[in-house]
Amino acid sequence: MNGALSHIRVLDLSRVLAGPWAGQILADLGAEVIKVEQPGKGDDTRAWGPPYLQDEQGLDTTESAYYLSANRGKKIRHHRYHPGSRTRTCSSTCQPDGYSAGKF
Repeated sequence: MNGALSHIRVLDLSRVLAGPWAGQILADLGAEVIKVEQPGKGDDTRAWGPPYLQDEQGLDTTESAYYLSANRGKKIRHHRYHPGSRTRTCSSTCQPDGYSAGKF
């Protein structure tokens, strides 16, 4: 995406309302925004509905419209913590983007 901030990469560690919205604005302006979420749970706003995204059969999914709109244009990662070590890795949960799992 081209834009005034297309040369900027942002690591978004926020969740719920203001932080994701700020990241959305940066993404809208062209920044590459990488949102890191807790695995198995993700951002709390994923469950803020209705309304929810509907699947091909017209049934509600678990993705709220708010979550999808506030995080549009971002690359989503899930954070993993390995108990007993200081190692943390991130893995992709959506679109392939050229990053290797575990590396930023």
